[in-house]
Amino acid sequence: MKLFFVTYRDCNDSFRRAIIGQIGTKYAIATINVGVQHGIFTEAMFKTSRYSRNYDVRSRAIIGARSIEDMFDCFDNVTEVLIAPLTAYQRGIIKTHGRVMFKDMLYAFYQVCGNSNSNAIYSRLINVFYNTDNKPEYFQWHCTTVYPQHFLQARNLYRDLGKIVAQAIKDDDTVPLEQFIMEDCKDVAGVDQVSVFQNIRLQSSLELSITECDCGHLEYDSETHTVNSCEDTWCDSCFQEDAVYVENRDEYWSRDDAYYHESDGCYYSYEEDEYDDDDDDQDTSSLMSYSTNVLNYLTKDSRIQSSPHGDFLMGIEFEMETKDGYSVNDAVDDVRNQLGESYCVCKSDGSLGSYGLEIVTAPRGLAEHIKRFKGWEVKSHYRAWDTKRCGLHVHIDSHAFTQMTLGKFIMLINSETNVDFIRKIAGRHPHTDDQARSYCASEYQEVLVNPSKAVKGKSHERYRMVNLQNLGVKESKRLTSTTAYDGKYDTVELRIFRASLSKTRMLAQIEFTHACVNFCRVASWRDLNQISFVKWLKTVSSHYPNLADWYGVRRRTAKVTAEAQCGDAVESV
Repeated sequence: MKLFFVTYRDCNDSFRRAIIGQIGTKYAIATINVGVQHGIFTEAMFKTSRYSRNYDVRSRAIIGARSIEDMFDCFDNVTEVLIAPLTAYQRGIIKTHGRVMFKDMLYAFYQVCGNSNSNAIYSRLINVFYNTDNKPEYFQWHCTTVYPQHFLQARNLYRDLGKIVAQAIKDDDTVPLEQFIMEDCKDVAGVDQVSVFQNIRLQSSLELSITECDCGHLEYDSETHTVNSCEDTWCDSCFQEDAVYVENRDEYWSRDDAYYHESDGCYYSYEEDEYDDDDDDQDTSSLMSYSTNVLNYLTKDSRIQSSPHGDFLMGIEFEMETKDGYSVNDAVDDVRNQLGESYCVCKSDGSLGSYGLEIVTAPRGLAEHIKRFKGWEVKSHYRAWDTKRCGLHVHIDSHAFTQMTLGKFIMLINSETNVDFIRKIAGRHPHTDDQARSYCASEYQEVLVNPSKAVKGKSHERYRMVNLQNLGVKESKRLTSTTAYDGKYDTVELRIFRASLSKTRMLAQIEFTHACVNFCRVASWRDLNQISFVKWLKTVSSHYPNLADWYGVRRRTAKVTAEAQCGDAVESV
């Protein structure tokens, strides 16, 4: 169903707002009655008081109008009609706050010419035409505007349709029926092609090779297309007209949901950065500015396509400082030479001062992150743990999550029953450490009752244990059912870790992030605790050797865990 936002001046010379739904040549109008500013589309239009509606689906069906302007001719003294298609953001508001109105509009479309009122309307039509001198262009029937010519055409078509359906059932051959629906019923005034298909499917056992697409049209099964991360099915016509290829996702999206980049003439899932001459002048061999988009210099591992049930990419931000007069630029050279110039860059960070730097990696798989950091020979001129202000942040590709997995992930990390569990691996926790409260605050415990409420009730602030601000609008809608986030990287950031140059803790922290995602995929949301996690870890210890050593689950008779041997010990509370 196509939706439009319309404002118009009514017979009382007052401005009105309305949502118009269109399927074929059939329209339904929902008039908004709340006193919001003229021409403004907001959530307030759908707010209710004790579930009383702020709108009125006024026409059960306006059949045969050629346009929305033509449809408004059915109303008296309507002027200044302003029409605009709904944006993706506005459609999201309707799905969230205007669901009752949306259902009422769909119901209006089910009132087709071929229903039980057909004979009554036909009698009224004959009476009007043969007993009046001035034959009207249309007349009203129980709030339905009926165009005589369209109605008679539709009545004859439904009569033919009944015969074809009966023959299809008798011969067990649906091909003639499918051709009739797709060709004869298309763009016929007074006939709703989609409703015809729905009624046949509901009232008969015929299996038609036709799909009712999410774009509001019918299409042969063999000619449909999947768009928007395979969530929607479109007909071929809409696909050719409105679908665009999104380069960084290797799939097709709605043109309204993608971002066009003038630099290369392609579409992406994120907005194009504003051109900055200074950005081109940056030297990757020296310390780069904090605002640098590292994806302009580093490439992700294209061999890994992140998915909710498979492997996924991660990006690491590791903060540290130099000491003993060792220069930051020398540290940049050393770090990039050891970790790899195509793997990371170094950026400045205001929270670290003039001796600090942040190592930022490309989006890569867990195995590569472990290999590179494990081979890094840390110089004695570096420090991180004892500064108490350096952190390790891990960005997880959001496509690794479903909404359920994300909800469980938020619960696992933020639950007050897991404070000791998280603090021992992270090195800090906002419940016990002042510095952690500034950079990774926890969520209110009231929202952690189940995964759904954890996602929907989560704070939108950046400095949280789990940060969702980098989600783009599309991923925000998929994972949170809202458009609260408008980032461009589509990542879920885990900010809990205190940075440590001890390989024992550093590698365990990186593996812990990856393991938590996989654990939340399979664990019950009632078992998100250390006991269940370690029990699960024993079954996959070969995938997470450093984490398994941390908890002592790889050795049959582990007397001393890697955690106990780690030099960077967590202070007692």
